[in-house]
This record gives sequence, C-alpha cells and structure tokens, in this order.
Amino acid sequence: MPTKEFSCWRVKFSNPIKNERDFVANWLSRRPNESWVLLSGDVLAGKFHVAVAFEVLNRNRDRNMMKSTGIDGEFMRLVAGTHHVSHAFSKVGLTTGDSQAWLVDLTQESSAEAQKICNMMKFQLLPSKPSSILFEPSRLGLPETADENDAIGLIHLADIR
Repeated sequence: MPTKEFSCWRVKFSNPIKNERDFVANWLSRRPNESWVLLSGDVLAGKFHVAVAFEVLNRNRDRNMMKSTGIDGEFMRLVAGTHHVSHAFSKVGLTTGDSQAWLVDLTQESSAEAQKICNMMKFQLLPSKPSSILFEPSRLGLPETADENDAIGLIHLADIR
C-alpha cells in the first residue's frame, strides 16, 4: 500500500450543479486529460479506499483487463463496485444539486496542476481528505453502518466474474 498521501482534493463548486450533463460535458472538455477525475463528494470512505481503487486500476490496466475504455471510467467503476461503467457514473458521478466533489489525479504527480484546474473551473480547494465523516455509504448501495473496509470490499467485487 502506498505510504504517501494520495493526490485527491475536495473541491467546492461556485454554485450547486443545475444540470449534471452540462456540468460534466464542460468538465470533460476542459480537464487536462483523462487522468483527472471528478467524483461525487460523498463516495470516498478514506485514504485506503482511494489507494486500493488506484492499485486495482493499475493492475487491470497492466493486465489489459479494464472494462472501461479510459482510466477515468475504470477508476469510477472500481470505486462504485460494479461491472458496468454506465452504472458507475450514476453511483459515483456528479448529480444535480451537488456542490462539492473529489478531484482525483490518477497520475499522482501534480498538486500544482490541481490548483490550475480549480482556478480554470472556478472550484474552491477545501482542506478535507477522504474520510468516514464525509462518506455516504448509501451512494454505493451499502448500509448506513458501512465503513472504509466495506467500500474496499466493493472494489474487489467489481472484478469477480
């Protein structure tokens, strides 16, 4: 397991999302590349949850076993704990009314780039890191008492055939 902090930032939007399709289309057209992912602000249970999803993403990519055509979709699929990429978008993607999200750098290289992205998109960087306090298990289909270990279990279930 990685010992350094995963490149993941909580961001606040200037306004709650009014139309998620338009918001996501704007994000996809402006982000630097597919290694930058926006997840709903309540779907990450902790730093190990993020790190395990990242490790499984890299394993799947190395073995040519990704179910998504891009690393962003594959990461979302793993966090969502599903075989279906489209289902992952509805589980862990942004929705109307969201005012915060997780900005994830799958290259694990650039916090300076995160600030540039926030400036460009008019996001405010928040000091929070993924934690059980910010986690809403029901978004992942888990019971309210679920914790980070349960969320990690979903990642592994996503690839069981």
